[in-house]
Amino acid sequence: MLLKAWPTLLSVLALTLSLGTAWMVYCHGRAPSSLLKRYDFSSAEASLRSELTMTREGDFDAIRAYYREFHGGTAAEALRTLKVEHTREFKGSKILYVSYTDRGEPVRECRFFIRDAESGLWGEDRKLRTRIRDQDVASAISQWEYH
Repeated sequence: MLLKAWPTLLSVLALTLSLGTAWMVYCHGRAPSSLLKRYDFSSAEASLRSELTMTREGDFDAIRAYYREFHGGTAAEALRTLKVEHTREFKGSKILYVSYTDRGEPVRECRFFIRDAESGLWGEDRKLRTRIRDQDVASAISQWEYH
């Protein structure tokens, strides 16, 4: 009798394990908002301090949860409406003249990208804007963003 029950028991065990695995895969990367309860986002200053604390502590699960919570909807909207109007070379970097909407408002801005020599990856350089001394480039950026 016990020998006849083994296939059924093993089938139930396999089903349980597969459902548990599926649940873990589904939940992976979905950081619960409880991860953010250790931090204070009640004001601009508190948010800055919390972001820096998460970075200092290497709390990447909380960083990911915060980023998804705060930027998820606006990133989807920006991606849906994004247009790269044109690109300009500048000292080995690229300036992208882009337009999109953010919370329903039209945005025109320049985004600055550099290529990492070691990895070959392109990434945004948020400091390049402050180092632009070429008046023609600065004027073109200003014209795009403010007119």
